[in-house]
Amino acid sequence: MSVVSNNILAGASGQGGGGGGYEIERSVRFNAPDSSFLSRTPSSAGSLTTSTFSCWAKRTAIDEHQALIAAGDDTSHYFHFEFRADNVLKLTTGEGATNQNLVQTVAVFRDPSAWYHVVLQLDFTNATQADRVKIYVNGVRQDLTGTIAAQNYTGTRFNQAFVHNIGRARSSVNHFNGYLADVHFIDGQALAATDFGETDDNGVWQPKEFAGTYGTNGFHLDFKDNSSNAALGTDTSGNSNTWTVNNLSVAAGSGNDSLVDSPTNGTQTDTGLGSEVVGNYATLNPLNKKSGLTLSNGNLQLAQTGTSEQLPAHSTIQVTSGKWYFECERAAATTFIVGLQNPNIINNYSGAVYNLVDGNTILTNEDGGGATSQGSVATSGTGVNVGIAIDKDNESIKFYRENTLLKTLTTQSWMTSLAIAIYSSGSGSVNYGARPFKYTAPSGYKSLNTANLPTPTIADGSQYFEPVLWDGNSSSRAITMANSSMSPDFVWIKSRSDAYWHYVYDVVRGATKEIYTNSTNAEATDSGGLTSFDSNGFSLGSNIATNGSGKTFVGWAWDAGDSNTTIAAGGLNSSLYNQSQTWSSGITTTLVSGNPAANGFDGSSSTNAAVDASDTVMNINFSNITVNSTIEIRGEPGYITPNCSVTVGGTTTTAGGDPNTGVAGLSGTTTKTFNNVSGTLTNVKIGKINSGRTRLSQLLVDGKILVDSNLSITTPSIASTVRANPSAGFSIVSWSVGTAVNNSTIGHGLGAAPSMIICKTRNASNQNWIVYHKDLGTGDYLALESTQGSDTRFSTIWGTSAPNSTVFGVGTTGFSNNSSNNNYISYCFAPVAGYSAALSWTGNGTDNGSFIYTGFRPSFIIMKDTNSTNNWQLLDATRDPYNVTVARLFPNQSNAESSSVSNFDFLSNGLKARNQYTTSQSGINYIGFAFAENPFQANGGLAR
Repeated sequence: MSVVSNNILAGASGQGGGGGGYEIERSVRFNAPDSSFLSRTPSSAGSLTTSTFSCWAKRTAIDEHQALIAAGDDTSHYFHFEFRADNVLKLTTGEGATNQNLVQTVAVFRDPSAWYHVVLQLDFTNATQADRVKIYVNGVRQDLTGTIAAQNYTGTRFNQAFVHNIGRARSSVNHFNGYLADVHFIDGQALAATDFGETDDNGVWQPKEFAGTYGTNGFHLDFKDNSSNAALGTDTSGNSNTWTVNNLSVAAGSGNDSLVDSPTNGTQTDTGLGSEVVGNYATLNPLNKKSGLTLSNGNLQLAQTGTSEQLPAHSTIQVTSGKWYFECERAAATTFIVGLQNPNIINNYSGAVYNLVDGNTILTNEDGGGATSQGSVATSGTGVNVGIAIDKDNESIKFYRENTLLKTLTTQSWMTSLAIAIYSSGSGSVNYGARPFKYTAPSGYKSLNTANLPTPTIADGSQYFEPVLWDGNSSSRAITMANSSMSPDFVWIKSRSDAYWHYVYDVVRGATKEIYTNSTNAEATDSGGLTSFDSNGFSLGSNIATNGSGKTFVGWAWDAGDSNTTIAAGGLNSSLYNQSQTWSSGITTTLVSGNPAANGFDGSSSTNAAVDASDTVMNINFSNITVNSTIEIRGEPGYITPNCSVTVGGTTTTAGGDPNTGVAGLSGTTTKTFNNVSGTLTNVKIGKINSGRTRLSQLLVDGKILVDSNLSITTPSIASTVRANPSAGFSIVSWSVGTAVNNSTIGHGLGAAPSMIICKTRNASNQNWIVYHKDLGTGDYLALESTQGSDTRFSTIWGTSAPNSTVFGVGTTGFSNNSSNNNYISYCFAPVAGYSAALSWTGNGTDNGSFIYTGFRPSFIIMKDTNSTNNWQLLDATRDPYNVTVARLFPNQSNAESSSVSNFDFLSNGLKARNQYTTSQSGINYIGFAFAENPFQANGGLAR
């Protein structure tokens, strides 16, 4: 992870390659077990004092020595520039028994999902010792520790007539595992990273075409020519300084080391052939696999020996929408398991829809449940090619054997990882499309890479959220955001250096109105705290706790939109419900007396209509209703909605499959959605569940819930003042309770269900902060000012239904969100793909903790364990500009910042827990919420 300054925060380049449209077309894969490397011995020496090396590197193994470039003649005279086993970048030069240069980065680099741009600048003529060796990563000069040689030093053995290696040390050790692209060496010039890359409009480092000269021994390896193995070493600088290729192959198949895996996003059309689109491709993730499973060959091959359990590895890119295709091949006889899995499960292949490559059976497996046979098929055989086509828009997966369709099965929304597992001894390989597929993907299905991912709606995370640091001066002053377009509406301030309280301000309550996350105190007014919300920041007074002289501070700021609005009681009925008919009269199927037709059309997600016999399809007829875009069928919470069909404009469309074909009642997705349908709706069929009753909880047409016309519903039941930014998934909600009523509802203005809500009473002391999180549910809460675990004493504290796209509930009267004669404020957060995410994971009791996928490079997280009494934690990439994060503040405490322990690696696509006590305690469940620097898709997955 590089140091990231405030002016290189989150961002997105969109499609079209790197800076100035420059596209890196190919990379070469190095595999240590193959002893693959490039070698060359210059015919004469070049400059011994001044040179520059630049490359793009994607590591696929961490915690081991891996040379980028090396030179030398014996064990006492050598030059090594490499990743070390502690994951720093290190330069070592030896002359005799003395290391003349021994410098390394403070930052560690252990992101195997993304690309690093690495530049080594040598200028031993420089009079300033610290400037004789410079290392840049992703455009940022790195802090270095160690020893740098005296001025005019010439004893590196580098750029002399000694053997040089790329991807290996001077001898047969420290082989590189991963991908290298766009390798440059400039002889005689000390160049900066800006000669090879540039920052785009969204603050993201991008490659650019080198426009300078190379010098005598300079070279450029672009790896475009893969006409032969030897061609991979072709120098394109014009110097003809071509390299010898050792143990690299361009042969077709899984051994092909010439790939279109690249740090730039190409604009090529994906026709399903594979190796067409330039981008950062998915591989298997060494940070998210079961121990005992060995990955190699660019993390596209997996193997294990002698362990009689299922050992999965998950993909570095996970999917929640779109159509995706990949292929696997079993290389050695074993039970080879491939499919789509819950990424939080790495102990076995539960939580998955998968195919057993031997055993002659396709199975499905529910989350934590047993496997269910889906029929006998011939899938055994060493070397068999298995194609997998995943349709996340319609939640289906197709399995192919040697291009013959075997089975189509239903998937669930929480199955997002394109995973593979091995049982007992054996090996296999996967191809996500960086090399040609053996068979063409089905029409409309794409290879899995960043260029093919949906374009993020938020290109630069700092547009809507940004941490900011300042030194206090005890005087009125303006704090300006690094992103000039950022206009904060919610600001949370904490002293880093001193034990002052946490101060929270928002534009709905007004500047100078403050509440404190570490206290149950009521709201107070303070003219010396935050005095105004400004167009590009906020202003402060002289309060010592927010701007004291000699103190250091951090502020976290969110943009909640442009203006306050009022949502009246009952004001959302027409936007939430369609009550133009008595819809329940259209059900023609016999139903259970306790689950009548009206239960399916009463607006509630906690009641349902149920078919009397488990082998009967629920049939519903309609008249005089027009569909413009979508139909959504919601079943019983906690159970799969089976195969369904809709008839619109005379055309019948299915989701999952034929409604007359029964399915197992697996836990997971309760919704079937039909997109892009238009015309007159005449019929809906909800299919059979093999065990248990088929149920309908709600039916939505164009986003509105169908509710019988004879029912009286007022939503929301409490008026609210709202400042909402639906694009960024954040709103500030204020309301007053005159006479409390159980199970009231409040509008939040987001247009999407919030996954986290933080609520506080404004006018009464000794009232908890209460926190809702989707993974706790409506009968549970956490207290922000307390270390207590989740509290389930009030079964309806958040109402009887989970928050939806328009309202959230406040259930139990007399408590901290629904007490008579009180005023309240809530901060509501809904995930936005590529910008924010609700988090949940379970600790494994090691410093090699859980990997938590976000789909973006995190800027900030708030987190808490749910079943123990540890502190809440706040971490961000501004206070901790390189991995591993150590700077913690605690919302429930006034303590100064603590930097005593490691916590997470912030990665290009998520988080890696790195402490068995603070983020990975054994058996402890954690929840949280994260915001992005920039989306994984936007820049080819650039690593920190």
